[in-house]
Amino acid sequence: MTDHPGFDASAPADRIETPETAGSGARGPLASVIVVTYHSAATIRACLEPLAGDDRLELIVVDNASRDDTAALVESVAPRARLIVSGANLGFAAGVNTGARAATADALVLLNPDTRTTADDLLALVARLAEPGVGIAAPRILDAAGRRVRSTRRSPRLRDQVVAASGLHRLVPRLDPDREPPEAARATRPVEVEVVSGACFATPRGLFELLGGLDTRFFLYAEEVDYCVRVRRRGLRVELVPTSAVTHLGGVSASHAPFSASALLRISRVRYFAKHRGRRAAAVTRRAWQLGALARAPLAALTAGRGRRLRAARAHWDVVRSLSGPLDDLVEGRPGDPGPGVSATDSSGP
Repeated sequence: MTDHPGFDASAPADRIETPETAGSGARGPLASVIVVTYHSAATIRACLEPLAGDDRLELIVVDNASRDDTAALVESVAPRARLIVSGANLGFAAGVNTGARAATADALVLLNPDTRTTADDLLALVARLAEPGVGIAAPRILDAAGRRVRSTRRSPRLRDQVVAASGLHRLVPRLDPDREPPEAARATRPVEVEVVSGACFATPRGLFELLGGLDTRFFLYAEEVDYCVRVRRRGLRVELVPTSAVTHLGGVSASHAPFSASALLRISRVRYFAKHRGRRAAAVTRRAWQLGALARAPLAALTAGRGRRLRAARAHWDVVRSLSGPLDDLVEGRPGDPGPGVSATDSSGP
C-alpha cells in the first residue's frame, strides 16, 4: 500500500498554524465543525441544534447521498450551516476531506452526526490546540445514559489482530486490544494518548492539509487511527481533554451503511497494516480475520437470538468473502471503494 497522496514528510511541523498563532478568532469563526451524514435523520437535529446559533463555530455538513430527510433537516435546524450534498457515498474520509476544503477557520472539529455536545465543549478542544506540540485534542466520550465509554486506545498491534479475530478477548477482557489505557480512563486533565475516538476530535487545519487529510482508501473505520499515527510521527501529541465531553450514540450511520459494516471494519484493518507495517503484516491480519470468522459463524448462528441467526452468520461470511481474492486488490483501495466482495447489505454485524 503506497503512501497517502498529499503527505509531505519534509514540511516542518513548526509552521502549522493553530487558532492562537494564526490569530483568526477576531476575524471569523474559531472552528469549522465538519459533520458527515449518511441517513442521519434520526440524530442530526440533536447534533446540530446546540451548535447552530453560535457565531464562534462554522458548521459544515457533508451529506453522503442520504435517501432520507437528512438534508432537509439540516437546512431547517441549521439554516446558516454550509450543506454540501454528495452525488454518491464515497465514505467517511472523503466526506471529511470535502468539508475541510470548504472550511475557513484555522481549527477543524470532526464530529459524528450521532453525537450531542455544546459549543463550549468543542471550543475547549480548540483551545488545547494552542498548546505547543498538540496536533489532536479529543473529548471524553459518554453513552446515551451519561456513562463514560472508551475514548482512547493504543495503536493497533499485529498480535492484537489475532486475539481479536479469535474472540479470546471476550473471555479474557484484559486481552481486549481496544481497551482504554488506564491513564486515560483515570485522567482529570489533558493526557497524551496514542489514538482517540473518531466520533469527535479537533486538529489544526494547517496540519490536516499538510498530512493530506484523511486517507480516503479507508471507506469506513481506521481512518482516524491512521490520522493519529501520522500526527504522532510528525512529533506532535494526540491528547484526551477529559473536561470536554461528547455524548455518542454509536454506530447509527454504520447501521445504515450500504455495505456490511463487519466486512468494512476488517478490510480497513488489513489496509491499515498494509500501509504501516507492510504486505506480510497485511497478509497475517487478513488470514487471522478469515479464520476467526469461519470459526465463529456457526457459533453465531446457534447463539444469536431468534430472528438474528441468519444475519449474524451472514456478517461473518461477509468477512470471509470480502477478504478473499488477491491481496493487492484488497489493500490498494481506491477512494470511495469499500473493497472487493463487500456485500451490499445493511447488516451492522457483530
